[in-house]
Amino acid sequence: HPQFARYQEAIHRFLREARAATSINHPNIVDVTDFGILPEGPVYFVMEYLEGESLEDLIEKEGAVELHRALNVANQIALALEAAHAVGVIHRDLKPDNIMLMKKPGRRDLVRMAPDHSWITEREESYDFVKVLDFGIAKVLIQDELMAETVQGAVFGTPEYMSPEAARGEDVDHRADVYSLGVILFDMLCGRPPFEASQSSDVLNMHINQPPPSPREFAPHREITEAAEKVILRAMQKDANKRYQTMADFRRDVENSYGTVSYRRHGSGVPGIAPVGREARKR
Repeated sequence: HPQFARYQEAIHRFLREARAATSINHPNIVDVTDFGILPEGPVYFVMEYLEGESLEDLIEKEGAVELHRALNVANQIALALEAAHAVGVIHRDLKPDNIMLMKKPGRRDLVRMAPDHSWITEREESYDFVKVLDFGIAKVLIQDELMAETVQGAVFGTPEYMSPEAARGEDVDHRADVYSLGVILFDMLCGRPPFEASQSSDVLNMHINQPPPSPREFAPHREITEAAEKVILRAMQKDANKRYQTMADFRRDVENSYGTVSYRRHGSGVPGIAPVGREARKR
């Protein structure tokens, strides 16, 4: 928007973010094909066109997501972030509204546990292919919409999905994305994020001071395996040093978190994840 073009630092940071996004080149990250500055002054970027729905819309429309589907989505988000972190790019505003889901034809077996504990195998009709959007761009725009110059200690992002260090206005590293992904997985399995309040400041305070609730106690009627709960609670540790230190570590535990429904590649003998590669609320 023209009001942002008044700030040269905003333009420089916007273009740096655009270059960083194009450098990742991962199938689970939206493709930025072009960017620059128009003769009239506005800064622009061009992204691929995606047909699908956001994860936010899915949760608002259908509520909690089935365990196997949520883990599949989380696994792909982690793959995208793993690639981003490898080139030094931190998302910083990870939330369901920045996750696009596109339906793709099924390619695996879906293995379900029958009441007698035997396994029933059927062909997967379709699956969610994930695209992660808006790497760092929201932070740049929010900062310069509110302030004409960079201010240390400012808070950026969406409160419900923000890490404690981001909520305190501190510098963040890639482990802030780990925390946000843990919140998103909680949101998918429970149908709402772990911390909600009428005031954003109250939500930030909860992220800083309150331990995350147990997903299995929060939504006892949902299938949430003990392993899946452990993934969420470790990702949401207040101390970044106690979280998963890499997305690869996060993904390894996700692969062992399935319950009565899991995936199997054709020709594979063991059920398990195959590598991939609310209530209504208003934001």
